[in-house]
Amino acid sequence: MSKGFLQDRDIQKASNGFLRVTQLSPDYAAACFNLAVIAEKTHDWPNAEARFERYLALAPGGPEAKRAEQELQTLKPYLAGQVTPGAGNAG
Repeated sequence: MSKGFLQDRDIQKASNGFLRVTQLSPDYAAACFNLAVIAEKTHDWPNAEARFERYLALAPGGPEAKRAEQELQTLKPYLAGQVTPGAGNAG
């Protein structure tokens, strides 16, 4: 259900749904991954990092493990304050 909200771009509803899932089943890796994606989309870098790391701890060989590892690398300059979204930092 929450994935549908994410696809419809209703980020708040999707976030609430995935948070509810993690309350009911804290070890549900897919919900952690989706919460990481939402945090990244909303520029909540520390939360995105924590959620991607949680996903990898729960599902190191999971279907989104490679993407989670890539996203963690992408987040590093944002977490360090070296990059500001939308500020023309290409290159």
